[in-house]
Amino acid sequence: MFSFLCKNRIPMNPKMREYCIKASNDSIRKITEKCNEERKMNKIKLDNLVVITKDDSPNPNPNDNIILSIICLLSSTTLFYYFYKASR
Repeated sequence: MFSFLCKNRIPMNPKMREYCIKASNDSIRKITEKCNEERKMNKIKLDNLVVITKDDSPNPNPNDNIILSIICLLSSTTLFYYFYKASR
């Protein structure tokens, strides 16, 4: 697999050298094919993409805004209360 490390240091059998090079190339090819297949499977499908324009309302239910406002008010007052108690 790492036949380039033994290039000039140890005389190798030519058949063994060719086998090592072939095995290295095959393993690299298999790994790249696997990665390419995974990339193809992980592509994001944008067929159902919805574009919101200025004419469209982002929240069709107006009650959501009221509920969100109440939650923000309660959480901010709670934080203010805890900081006030901690500072005393």
